[in-house]
Amino acid sequence: MEVIGALGAAMVCVAVGAAFAMLVVLLRSLLRKATYLQSEIAEVI
Repeated sequence: MEVIGALGAAMVCVAVGAAFAMLVVLLRSLLRKATYLQSEIAEVI
């Protein structure tokens, strides 16, 4: 039973880490897009 609990805890940790990594990548891409659009708008004005 302890092995199953340890495996479950490890899988939860991996899932949380993967979700955090995906969130960071998503936020970085959104930030890059926002800065690009801001510089494009600044050129127009």
